[in-house]
Amino acid sequence: MDPERKAAIRRTFKWGALGYVLLLGSVAWAYFAINHWRGSRGGLLALSGAMVVAGVASFLTIPILRATNPKRRFMGMSVTTYMVASTLFGLAVAAFLVVLAIATPQ
Repeated sequence: MDPERKAAIRRTFKWGALGYVLLLGSVAWAYFAINHWRGSRGGLLALSGAMVVAGVASFLTIPILRATNPKRRFMGMSVTTYMVASTLFGLAVAAFLVVLAIATPQ
């Protein structure tokens, strides 16, 4: 591997590390949400927060995927396109869970 590509890969790892920090933050959010809102509302809000953080964390891995293997394909599309599509789907599910949590009577 050429030195320029190695340097590009090394620069992208900070984004992956930030994703792991966010995932640890989602555990704190889940603990807060479950204890603050009792019943199904707390669980739905905790799950929604975890989905948002998982989506953002996966989105942060896109620079790593571009640097390591830019031509890789998954299910007929580029890895970047697949990651963006799955992240947007996850955020849509998280938004649905928030609406469901708010609409659920307590």
